[in-house]
Amino acid sequence: MSRSPRIICGLLALVAVVLWAPPAAAHAVLLESDPVNGSALAGAPRAAVLTFSEHIAARFSSARLVDASGRVLGGARATARGDRLTVELPRLAVGAYGIAWRVLAEDDGHTTDGVVVFTIGSVPSAVTVPARVSGPEPFDVVLRWVRLCLLAGLVGGLAVAGLVLRRTVPPVPPDWWAAARHRLLTLAAACAALGVAADLAELAGKPLATQWGRLWFVRTVALALLAVCALVLRRSMSVRRVIAPVTVAAVIVAVSAEAWGGHAAALGGLTIAADAVHILTACLWLGSVAALGVLLAARAGHGLALVRAYRAPFARLALTGAVLVGLTGLFHAASQIGSADALLTSPYGRTLLVKGGIVAVVAALGLANALRSRPSGRLLVAEAGAGAVLLLAAGVLAETSPARPAAVGPAVARSRSANVADLVIGLSVTPNRAGVNGFTVTAASSRRPAPAPIDGVTLELPKGGIVLRRLEPGRYFGTGSLELSGPARLTVVVYRAGARLEVPMTWSVG
Repeated sequence: MSRSPRIICGLLALVAVVLWAPPAAAHAVLLESDPVNGSALAGAPRAAVLTFSEHIAARFSSARLVDASGRVLGGARATARGDRLTVELPRLAVGAYGIAWRVLAEDDGHTTDGVVVFTIGSVPSAVTVPARVSGPEPFDVVLRWVRLCLLAGLVGGLAVAGLVLRRTVPPVPPDWWAAARHRLLTLAAACAALGVAADLAELAGKPLATQWGRLWFVRTVALALLAVCALVLRRSMSVRRVIAPVTVAAVIVAVSAEAWGGHAAALGGLTIAADAVHILTACLWLGSVAALGVLLAARAGHGLALVRAYRAPFARLALTGAVLVGLTGLFHAASQIGSADALLTSPYGRTLLVKGGIVAVVAALGLANALRSRPSGRLLVAEAGAGAVLLLAAGVLAETSPARPAAVGPAVARSRSANVADLVIGLSVTPNRAGVNGFTVTAASSRRPAPAPIDGVTLELPKGGIVLRRLEPGRYFGTGSLELSGPARLTVVVYRAGARLEVPMTWSVG
């Protein structure tokens, strides 16, 4: 089979695989609730219904009913089905209540949490429908970045060994050619094995009985199979006709699983297919740069002779990858950005602009090196470094909620954090309007082990103060009133080992 039919068959298989993906989304964002967050009701509701942006895992999602002081009340029962969390409520008297919820997304295994506040028998106040949108966790970002870098090294090593160095050409001696393929397949096998290790590190604390768990299993098996294939090809090329189709299929599965668990999955098969092609071609482009570095690192003179001999097919591979990355990237950006304003007003949009700038830098460095009569090692190092930063931006984007209409504007809950001694204190207020609000304080020590346990947390408001009750270790909740719109001074007070630690914050009330 010639190269063109193989490429066409591979792309068709890629599209077929990703078109089977059911709709999903990254991070379960609260879209609406009944009762509405911050509402004042004339009578007590029998149940509360919380609707999220994607399906949630029933076994790992929960909700607790708390009173104005943060005390957990009995009699509430939470049931998750699809994208809804239904909380059956006991008979409630006049007063303020909160539903502290925590859900786990089926597709990416991320946990989100928040509080829905409502009052019974109180004066109505202006409210919105807030949703708690979690920012990217540093560990998840770094792990995804490592995984993308390894996937790029894997795909680039296999592609250059199989497509660029297809056969020896004059004036390259056969032993140089064989040594180059050996080095590239070693790179691919090492990246695949390390990818399996990264997947095992990601598994810690996340359940397998979810959509995310199934994708994790498929991706990990595909990477393990690719490590074996690369090692077999490295040992003997006589089995190439048998191993090559298996290798192509495993690459398609690994890339499809990566796209299937991302933001594109919320928008259907075509968007998933475009995202899978985007990931694959980005790995081809950036991975081929890594492969070029491996070739140039060969013994004196060998590497440069190899790069010169195979310059034309290498340039075609890199150019094809760069062009497809640009086209699919534009399509993906258009599907994830709700409006032009969101490019500047949302974290996702700003990160996307940064990523676009880095793409331009990587492309410029690659073009400058391609136009030289002799490839520059310094330009190659700069291009590889910019490519690593580009994959880091891609990792941040993958862990950040997209700027689609449901996730922008007033739907973002307001929160703030500060430090005192060794403690990192976080405060969120919902719905952040004049009237009754729910206040959630998180407190965690930056030292291990912590110097002393926290004895209690209070919150000083413009008019009076409230005692927050511990919902779980490091998380405290209570309700209180903010009477006026505009700036307000709130002070979180943490009591620990006889000391009183104060964290003043200037708050803007909607």
